[in-house]
Amino acid sequence: MIREAKVTAVASVASYEIAVSGNIKNILEISWGDDIASLDVVSIEDILRLQRVRRFGAPRQYAIVGVSGVNQIIRPHPIPNASSITAETSAGGVFTVVFYKKPVLFGTADTSAIPAFPAKVLVQGLYAKALLEENGGEPTREYEMAYAEYLKARTEAANRLTTDTGTDIYLVPG
Repeated sequence: MIREAKVTAVASVASYEIAVSGNIKNILEISWGDDIASLDVVSIEDILRLQRVRRFGAPRQYAIVGVSGVNQIIRPHPIPNASSITAETSAGGVFTVVFYKKPVLFGTADTSAIPAFPAKVLVQGLYAKALLEENGGEPTREYEMAYAEYLKARTEAANRLTTDTGTDIYLVPG
């Protein structure tokens, strides 16, 4: 459920709405233009303090300050200006936002919806839920076995997308 969105910067604008379809679970990173490093996350108090100074240039920090209906609102610091937006880069004045999208809740009348999860996991989960409801909400031995199989299948499905690739080593001269 990882997605990417582009937010175009406007000179001297201090707040930006991340307009995406659906709900954002959490933001993984935000980068500016062609910069390799992502922006640093700071607290709302820090971004408010920094924006009172009204410094302009290429953003280096941001904070999530709220939501407008469904979409998150971020404030970068420094505030983008005309020269940082029209810098000679291929990306120009664009924030690249990488985020995790919340899965859609499906209804039984949704015939066009395609779940983003393996079918075997969904069927096993529905089977366990049906066994629980069949017994009036009281867990039985059969339900516990079916639920354990569902948890195992869910973990295996999640492991396909989240693998351990090693550890990071940071060397800091002393």
